[in-house]
Amino acid sequence: MRDIKLIFDRTFSKSIVKKLLWLVGFILLSIIILYFLGFIPSFYQYGKDANSHGMFYDVMAMFIDQRNRCSNMSTLFSTIVDVVGLTIVNGLFIAVMTSILSRRVDMYEKGLIHYKMRGHFIIVGYNKLTLLLIKHLYHTDPKAGILLLTSQDVQRLRKKLGAVLSKAEEEQLVIYSGDMSKKEDIAALQAEHSKTVYILGETGQEVDSVKMDCVRLLAQDLNAKQASKQIRCYVCFDDPDIYHTFLYADIAPEVKKCIHFLPFLCDEVYAKRIIVDNIVGQPIDSKEGIGTSSRKHVHVVIHGMNNFGLALAKQVAQIAHFPNVKMDDLNTLTHITFIDPEAGRKMRELKGHYESLFKLSYSCFWDANEKAERTWEYPVAKDADYSYLGANFMDVRWEFIQGHIGDEQVRTYLHDSAADDSQYLSLFLCQPDDEANTAAALNLPENIYLSANALNIYVLQHYSNAIVRMLATSPNSRFARLTPIGSIEHFFSQELVPEEKGKLVNACYSGVKDMTNGKEIDRLWQQLTVAQKWSSMRSAEMLPIRLRSAAPLEAMMQVEHNRWNMEKLLGGYRPLTQEEAAKVKSDAALKKTFRNAPYYAHLDICSWEQLQVTDPEVVQYDADVLKVISLLRP
Repeated sequence: MRDIKLIFDRTFSKSIVKKLLWLVGFILLSIIILYFLGFIPSFYQYGKDANSHGMFYDVMAMFIDQRNRCSNMSTLFSTIVDVVGLTIVNGLFIAVMTSILSRRVDMYEKGLIHYKMRGHFIIVGYNKLTLLLIKHLYHTDPKAGILLLTSQDVQRLRKKLGAVLSKAEEEQLVIYSGDMSKKEDIAALQAEHSKTVYILGETGQEVDSVKMDCVRLLAQDLNAKQASKQIRCYVCFDDPDIYHTFLYADIAPEVKKCIHFLPFLCDEVYAKRIIVDNIVGQPIDSKEGIGTSSRKHVHVVIHGMNNFGLALAKQVAQIAHFPNVKMDDLNTLTHITFIDPEAGRKMRELKGHYESLFKLSYSCFWDANEKAERTWEYPVAKDADYSYLGANFMDVRWEFIQGHIGDEQVRTYLHDSAADDSQYLSLFLCQPDDEANTAAALNLPENIYLSANALNIYVLQHYSNAIVRMLATSPNSRFARLTPIGSIEHFFSQELVPEEKGKLVNACYSGVKDMTNGKEIDRLWQQLTVAQKWSSMRSAEMLPIRLRSAAPLEAMMQVEHNRWNMEKLLGGYRPLTQEEAAKVKSDAALKKTFRNAPYYAHLDICSWEQLQVTDPEVVQYDADVLKVISLLRP
């Protein structure tokens, strides 16, 4: 049998209701005992007090208020009732109420109290983006609540956020303590009444599988509650490979039914802010752009083959396509160079991941510590499957230099690049160490600081950009072109997933004439696969470069096909082999078969000239590029 003291301690320390029940029990027990004591003849005598309403009433009145004395009660009995009432009412009652209020305040500070919410934003997890997202959501809709679910110490987190949030922002924020992998904590978010959900993950616990499990639990909760609409759900991925898988694969039907799934990768979003949105520095093709008659090409040098460096390179490869390109002239192709002490190993990993892309593209590897001649390799000619595709049709070439930026051969390479009038040079210093990036930025070949060909020198600073910014803004400074990057202040300045522009691009290619017909545009969008949606969004990202190029239709059609080739190859597609191409030629229905899983092979990944022979019907899609430009023009 359990100890009565243990039962009391456990129940009294838990809910408010149980505390009040114990208090009521004590009061009733005390009144009953006092009432029966009144039957002792010497304690209570009837008839002495004309205003008496009976023993029970007299005991109750004095128990509650000690001033309600009655002549029927003896002095001893009055004293007993007085002391018991004073102890219970003025002592225990006040103590219980104080405890209840203190406990509620404590539960609130620890994020253990849940509330009814509607029209709110939900953030799951606290990491480096959360504070910025809270501010962004407040300015998006100042009246909407912001609900944060985190497994971190909520009391410490409140103090941390309180130091940087305005009073108005803080008033809109509600914090729940909980775990994103627990069903009951996800249910408490009331996602069915929310506007948008952001699954960010916790600092130090960024595990993509846990985030996707959270998506699954969220879908189960929404389906169980029969949510009346799809909830927009942004998921922050940390692993690039997992992220890219979800760009081209549809999620489970039971999830898709209630969740509008929107994945994003931090490195890719920030790379996009720099390369596409130009939040800092000059455009990689200059403010004037590269037109049909231009003799310039873009050259981007990235020091550091880490995730951010790779994200920058892929973003450049997606948009840096120009109308002056001549496929047989390497000096007109967009040029992406990596410099890294382990460039050889990382190059092999990159080529293994994007096998089809590098089977079709010019690439070069050299070691800065060896005096070897730089040789550009074009593997198509040696490939039995793709040799039928003929001469080069990829307008981006890749170079890998194994070494440090301070190596003599690397410095000579950078000097010659800055002196080359045929290129616009942008240099990204992206090592993990901030001090190493700063030191590299201050010790570059002198002509990089002065040459008109060197547009940008970006310096990655994870923690503070004070030194770089101070050097760049000092009067008459030779370091005026240094541009610090790494601050996430502009992270939410544009859509994380640019669906709205993508919808317009798709509507344009689908032949929609009334671009104000939102329902029709949305209907067409929902019919697309995930890969098709991203294709439209990627096309929209190239708009600034198209506007600066200002090329005629024929040239823009070729540029659009070049962009499309790169997009498909980065997305994991490959060209048809010679044998597959022969099968499609005899049976056109096989084109769709090869395009889908498990092949992911596309007939149209080929040169512009060959496209007009093998699949002339799709050429019109490239012609629609002018409609896209006029539609999305600012």
